[in-house]
Amino acid sequence: MKLKFSLPLFLFMLMPFFIIAQDNMNQVATDIEQQVINTFEGFPPMQFEAPDTDGNHHALTKYKGKVVILYFWSVDDQDSYMQIPLLERLQAEYPADKAIILTMAKEDEAAVSNFLSLYPFSLPIIPNTDELGTMGFAGELGDPRVFVIDTFGIINELFIGKHMKGPTDLYQLLKPHVVAMLK
Repeated sequence: MKLKFSLPLFLFMLMPFFIIAQDNMNQVATDIEQQVINTFEGFPPMQFEAPDTDGNHHALTKYKGKVVILYFWSVDDQDSYMQIPLLERLQAEYPADKAIILTMAKEDEAAVSNFLSLYPFSLPIIPNTDELGTMGFAGELGDPRVFVIDTFGIINELFIGKHMKGPTDLYQLLKPHVVAMLK
């Protein structure tokens, strides 16, 4: 009987240590994410060529001299697809010869087409981009993630999901970067 009463007390006394351990693990994860981000920022992205859902071909080499925003997202993640109208608003402020926003859906074309029947977006959507993530666009960081590529073809910023979920507005997050790069 004595063991039953002392075990909860013992666990209660250990709780601060568990909280500190969890905080340390979260800090380690944040540090690792920052190290991954640092390996991308300041370097050119992996070049690719891919068709969007309308059949238009997009290649990063074609967009040199423009600000390019690559938005990796998933049709299964409401937080990520709810940002697309904000990206459309940003794109509407800049002509295509100054800035281009490409949305990169990890799902296949059929899943994206089904999604578009419910949520018709105007930005180019390139499906099947999970492979691009594993080949050089930080797929290990999850979705959503945004690469902001400057007019020289260098990754200026990389934002990852936890910085964009919830009340974060991608328009407000990205607009200052686009303005600064186009000066």
